[in-house]
Amino acid sequence: GQFGESINMKRSSNVLTEFMIPISRMLSKNILLGGFDGREKQETNFWKYDKEVNQDLSQHIQTHSSFFKDRDMLKYYEKHINILEKQIKNLEKKGYLFKNLTRSNIDFLNERIYEK
Repeated sequence: GQFGESINMKRSSNVLTEFMIPISRMLSKNILLGGFDGREKQETNFWKYDKEVNQDLSQHIQTHSSFFKDRDMLKYYEKHINILEKQIKNLEKKGYLFKNLTRSNIDFLNERIYEK
């Protein structure tokens, strides 16, 4: 990206698609992704934390209750995945290169897996 150009950020209710990718495109044509695991098909909760994280999901739901109460999680996730895929494909058409550094449950991110 070019410094000084405007950042076009559409509201998406997700930090990756609303802020991280738009800002990253301003800094580089090569964008590395890592840790965007998505959901496993058998998951019943919205996500799960690694055992090393200080706050488990039930604590997170209590702390950030409106995030969970104010939306249909399945619809939210499906919309997020659609926005993310379109965003990546549109930027790739403009010459950006995305490399995913970690395994993901999101197929289109695994298609961009970085191998050393």
